[in-house]
Amino acid sequence: VWALVIAYIIESLVGTVGSYFVHPFRPRFDFDPACWRRLFRFAKFIFIQGIVIYFISKGDDIVVGKMLGVQALGFYTLAYMIVNIFSSLGGIIWEVTFPAYSKVQDDKSELEANYLRTLRGALFLTLPATGLLFCLAPEIVEVVYGPKWLPVVVPMRIFCFLGGFVALTSSTDPVFLGIGRPDISLKISLCESISIGVLIFPLIKYLGIPGVALAVTLAGLFNAGLQIYFLKGILPGIGKGILKNLAPPLASVSGMVLVVGAMRWFWDGLRSLGMLVGIFLLGFIVYLACYYGFEGRKMLSRGQKG
Repeated sequence: VWALVIAYIIESLVGTVGSYFVHPFRPRFDFDPACWRRLFRFAKFIFIQGIVIYFISKGDDIVVGKMLGVQALGFYTLAYMIVNIFSSLGGIIWEVTFPAYSKVQDDKSELEANYLRTLRGALFLTLPATGLLFCLAPEIVEVVYGPKWLPVVVPMRIFCFLGGFVALTSSTDPVFLGIGRPDISLKISLCESISIGVLIFPLIKYLGIPGVALAVTLAGLFNAGLQIYFLKGILPGIGKGILKNLAPPLASVSGMVLVVGAMRWFWDGLRSLGMLVGIFLLGFIVYLACYYGFEGRKMLSRGQKG
């Protein structure tokens, strides 16, 4: 444990010292009461939301461990890794888009254009990955982890839908922060935590681990719906833009899932890592072909304008 603590301290020290060599900016202490008040009004919502998100991310683990035992918690944790993969992508999107949205917060048309570009890229990457994981979950678990981990398959497939919602939420949440409304993000997180609390106990009682995954996924869907609702209050015409950007990758993923599903049915026995990688690559090729069929002309026109 101490090795991890020391590693984090060294990482922070190296990053801090290294920043002085790569950038000429030198911070200095300047007490400005008005500035401190503005920062506090903004930061208090971020701080409280961080606590709420911690309980959202850890509360389900606690419930599974207490009610179903350590073995079930192991299965659930492995299944939840799907969400963590896409949450990492969401963290990158957040870091990049938050300052970009802040710069154009007073220009609604530019803010909407930046948001839709971000959403388009996030959906383009996330939806095919979730589609392939959903189709090939049994083969992935058996080849990578072994047959004893097959109980993970059902909750993993449920979490694939939650992974798809991450593309939307990771693109939308920075908008609220960028325009100086962190209170909206906090309200949405509180609603999500309450919905998990309401759903998780009856669903875990009747469905076990899949019930917990379903509760968390439904809460994620509720989160996404609330984000769109509040976003429409800021950008009134954004609903049509979201649908236009969602339709091509969703239709392309549907085509990819049909092809990959048919291959699994005809080619029974994807029991090697090489075959699994091959069908993954084939799935992405089918997805790209379908996507180009839907968006080819628009992509070419955007490239010519750029």
